Amino acid sequence: MRKSTLIIAVVAAALALPLTTNAQQIIPKPAKATYTNGSFDLGAGVRVVTNLKGDDLKFMKSYLADELSLTDVKKKAGNAQRVVSLTTTGTKEQAKAAGDDASLQGYTMTVTPTKIEVEATTPMGLFYAVQTIRQMADNGKVRTCQIEDAPRFFYRGMMIDCSRNFWSVECIKRQIDAMAYFKMDRLHLHLTDAAGWRLEIKKYPKLTEEAAYRTQQDWEKWWLNRDRKYCRKDTPGAYGGYYTQDEMRDVVKYAAERHITVIPEIEMPGHSEELNFAYPELSCAGKPYSGSDVCVGNEAVFTFFEDVLNEVMDIFPSEYIHIGGDEASRKEWETCPKCQARMAQEGLKTTAELQSYMTAGSSWDGTR
Repeated sequence: MRKSTLIIAVVAAALALPLTTNAQQIIPKPAKATYTNGSFDLGAGVRVVTNLKGDDLKFMKSYLADELSLTDVKKKAGNAQRVVSLTTTGTKEQAKAAGDDASLQGYTMTVTPTKIEVEATTPMGLFYAVQTIRQMADNGKVRTCQIEDAPRFFYRGMMIDCSRNFWSVECIKRQIDAMAYFKMDRLHLHLTDAAGWRLEIKKYPKLTEEAAYRTQQDWEKWWLNRDRKYCRKDTPGAYGGYYTQDEMRDVVKYAAERHITVIPEIEMPGHSEELNFAYPELSCAGKPYSGSDVCVGNEAVFTFFEDVLNEVMDIFPSEYIHIGGDEASRKEWETCPKCQARMAQEGLKTTAELQSYMTAGSSWDGTR
């Protein structure tokens, strides 16, 4: 079983298990938790009282209805006998900064037989408190307790390799749901690699027309048996697919509502067999199936990646874009006239320095 598949399988299995109401079974374990012997009944008659507003309120209403069957959401408790109170105490600026500051993601929660009272600086903290309630719920009851919690790390992520194994949008959303349940906040999508290019790039349509499908579904057989051929969607036996930009925007929005940042990976300069197949002029040899690296001596390569990354940044608001950079063979660069000319021009002594030249920020400012 592949690592990414194993991680998803473990998460899915965990979601199906009944959880006892103790700190060891709340994942991650709360910073502080004390329990008593009573319980709060989440059944009919519960009113949710919250000071959330706008999109935060709209999403929380929908989420509570879907995940806890709580549909009576108001600003005041009124005559309700049992109340779930969700209160934020921070500013809009703190809410915006919460994704990068674990101290702004914390919450306190007190559960009595008549009330669950949650306070958090930000909506993100309230959302994590709801996950704790979901994990604690046993046959519709939540054990009475006091909890103080905040994440230890602001980056709590997982990676899905969409290139080697293509995942549907629906499947990715299920993984986002599982991540939210365990208070994870970063989803790394590996969108490009030799196994297939998975993201629509409008300026370069051949990336998905010619390099989003391969001749075998089993990546290990395709790779280890050295088949390594690409094909079009309508080719018999074709395996693969890609995400349109609108589909990815939908995934990003779905994740953001659950306080998860999606980080795209656009591989460079190695693992680029699929790119070199679709646009062979970007390879050192100038023909398909001629190498795993792009030609760093070719100015068109820089233009290509600048164009691609501009479209990527228009889809993903993440502060980071992963560019891989691992396992570049650099073999073709040793004999490529363009790469050697670039090295001479820039005073670079090794192909390792040539790779650093490509990925260093100063190389992208128009001074090449």
